[in-house]
Amino acid sequence: MMSNLLLFVAITVISFVLVACYRSVAIRNSWFDIPNHRSSHREMTPRSGGLVILIMYSVLIVFQFFTDQLKVSELTVLAIPLGIGLVGFIDDTVTLYPGFRFLAYLILVAILVVAFSPLPPLNLWGYLVENRWIISFIYILAIAWFVNLFNFMDGINGIAGGQFIYLLAASLSLLPAVHAPQLTLMIVIAASVTGFLCWNFPFGKVFLGDAGSTFLAAVLALLMLYTVKFQGASPWMWIILCACFVVDTGYTLVFRIFTRQVWYKPHASHAYQILARRWSSHSKVVVLIMLVNILWLWPLAWLAKVSADGGMIWCIVACLPLLGICWSVGAGKRMPLDKTASISGK
Repeated sequence: MMSNLLLFVAITVISFVLVACYRSVAIRNSWFDIPNHRSSHREMTPRSGGLVILIMYSVLIVFQFFTDQLKVSELTVLAIPLGIGLVGFIDDTVTLYPGFRFLAYLILVAILVVAFSPLPPLNLWGYLVENRWIISFIYILAIAWFVNLFNFMDGINGIAGGQFIYLLAASLSLLPAVHAPQLTLMIVIAASVTGFLCWNFPFGKVFLGDAGSTFLAAVLALLMLYTVKFQGASPWMWIILCACFVVDTGYTLVFRIFTRQVWYKPHASHAYQILARRWSSHSKVVVLIMLVNILWLWPLAWLAKVSADGGMIWCIVACLPLLGICWSVGAGKRMPLDKTASISGK
């Protein structure tokens, strides 16, 4: 326990220093995120700071491979989130065509899902989906969407990094203990994100960028597949844990489609963005999301875990109040430019 704590502290410090170095280089080279009418920030801010997290992850898995803690097949699977993060970094740099970017994510996610196939049957309200190809297809679409939605939600200070830390901690608390190499990997990633958050919350001095947000989403997807495959975790448990992100993006997308907006264009009408503008604060929104995660979603995820056939029901129970919040704040509605003016993070 003490050695794990020391490792966490050491990696957090290293991450903090590396992000500081990256930020300095980014400022000198003008690698900035430029605010526009959709932004939640007023000032130009260094982007792609999540690249530090990718580098620390890469160093660890290569070290574990050469010290015989990982097999070639395991290293290959663990490298897939790096590929997804690399696509995000390229998009940060040259702005990829959205269709090409999504196709790249889809291909990499498909490789990840196939690596874990066959996956357990899906329980849909008592009906078991047992066809391995249908199950894989569902997981591929769901995870590709999750990678994108995690990126969509990375719009205010600390929200993506905070959500990642929460999901990692929640999974460790709800599922059986993991073996030493996997635990070390989780500690290093969590510490790397913590070091980054020192620069991103409560004030955004550097951004994750698509490189960081998509990579973190892919790591979570890998963890989800691993726990579903080898630890008997319920997919419904994972959906409940991620419900703040899933409901906000899902409700907003459906509302924009049904109101005949150009749904695939960038916008600033997610519930979290509206609340950040209304409250003139990023921190208040992030704290609210963490409170919902811990006080509402975590207990329901536990119920979904211990309930043999009730996971889908608990998922509906978890999501209904969140849908109500999205509706009440007007998520997805068209807004004039002056209503989408950026705010400073605090």
